[in-house]
Amino acid sequence: MKTQTSNNIISYIEQQNLATVQDIIREFDLSPQIIHRHLKKLIEQGHLKKIGSAPKVVYEYVDVNSINSKSVHNDNIIENEFVQIMATGKVEFGMIAFENWCKSRNFEIDKYIAIYHKIRDLYNVYKNNLEFIDATKKACDTFGDEMSLKYFFYLEFSAYEIFGKSKMYNYLLYSKLNQDTKMMRDLFVQYKLKNKITDIIKEYNIDSICFVPPTVPRKRQFMTELKNYLNIDLNEIQVTKLKTEVVVPQKTLTTTKDRIINSKTTFMVNKVASTTKNILIVDDFAGTGATINYIAQKMLQKSKQFNEHKTLNIIGLAICGTPNGVIDNSKKFEIVKEV
Repeated sequence: MKTQTSNNIISYIEQQNLATVQDIIREFDLSPQIIHRHLKKLIEQGHLKKIGSAPKVVYEYVDVNSINSKSVHNDNIIENEFVQIMATGKVEFGMIAFENWCKSRNFEIDKYIAIYHKIRDLYNVYKNNLEFIDATKKACDTFGDEMSLKYFFYLEFSAYEIFGKSKMYNYLLYSKLNQDTKMMRDLFVQYKLKNKITDIIKEYNIDSICFVPPTVPRKRQFMTELKNYLNIDLNEIQVTKLKTEVVVPQKTLTTTKDRIINSKTTFMVNKVASTTKNILIVDDFAGTGATINYIAQKMLQKSKQFNEHKTLNIIGLAICGTPNGVIDNSKKFEIVKEV
């Protein structure tokens, strides 16, 4: 049951959009202890949402009626796969998010449900029997004679025509930017990454694995969390990002040519065992695929030191990749700077 003070606090935060404890104390001239008691109850009742952690905490109004409202549409694919991360940081899921997306653009909902399915069906054509997106042709067209991968796959496209970022890419992007390990784990579990990567290991008789090292220093790294989550019992080939006079992350480069140069010159493969036959290189995101391809090239060079005539098969796998060059014949790839 809400008291008048609770109602006043809710109304105040709704008007302000976001408010700190200090804002609320000043507005109502009550002690911090009383305000904290009210805020705790209102969060438990679902009227407010706490954002951030001490000492930087704000409170946001939650429209309970909106949350409890049911969509008049029923679509399992949209319910499971559609997500919008708003400019405010609010996350909306499923059919409610889709309806709000349509309404904000004055789109007819039923019409765009049909368009959404049509586009997904067109994109799903590029998935193989293991449900991986085959980007091998894209890599061959891009790197020509320098193509060093036997196959190149994505788990998911980073975006879909008209509808923007995919759910998986949203999770990947924002978990990295916020160094949010819970969001990373949610992605790993929801998309069954352990099962999927185990499938590709079995399909191609993988005996060694490589996790592409991050180029942007962060306390919590996506690839480290993924490696720990997978806990795969395979020989791991170590790759080092060389320390240059100025560190140049791939995300800062605006052309395909520069990204290729960066990949060819700033990664070092430490060692490839003489018994290695089939390698899986895993990265979180691929635009051109340059990083994975030129790491593979260096692995081939290392392998030839042991046996010039040895055949080494290298498979590249990105968690997400751009559709450019896969769903069309474009060689002008979207240069993604976010990740």
